[in-house]
Amino acid sequence: MQMQAGAAGGSQADSCQVKVQIDFADEHKSALLQQIPLVAETLEAQAENLPTEAVVQMYKDRKLKEQLTQLTQTVSSVLTAAIATEHYSGTQISASFSVVELDCDILQALINCASVAMLNSTIKCRFLPIAICLLQQE
Repeated sequence: MQMQAGAAGGSQADSCQVKVQIDFADEHKSALLQQIPLVAETLEAQAENLPTEAVVQMYKDRKLKEQLTQLTQTVSSVLTAAIATEHYSGTQISASFSVVELDCDILQALINCASVAMLNSTIKCRFLPIAICLLQQE
C-alpha cells in the first residue's frame, strides 16, 4: 500500500480529500467475490435465468463494481476520520492498495495495511484504526 500527500486542484481547495484506490492482481476480482458468499450465490442463481453468458458476465461485473465502490467508500471514510485532515487543507491524500492474495476479510486487511502505512509516514493522525475479523464456528 502506498500513501501520498500532494496539492489538489479544484474548487475544494480548503478541504483535505482522501482518495482510495483498490486494485486486484486477478482482473476478474474473484478474491472480492469470495468475500461475499451471499452475492456469489445470488449471482449463480440468477445466472440460470439470464439469456446469455455475456449478460451473466455483465450482471456479475456490475455487482462486483457496486461492492468495490462500497468497500472503497468505507475505507475512505475510516481514513478520513483517522487522519488529522485539518493539517492538510487543499491536499489530496491517496491510498493505493494492490490485492494480490486474500486469506482473510478484505476490509480488515485494507484497514490494517493503511494503519501500518500511516504509522510509517509523516501524516498526522488523530488515531490509528485497527480491524479484526471474528470467525464463528458452527
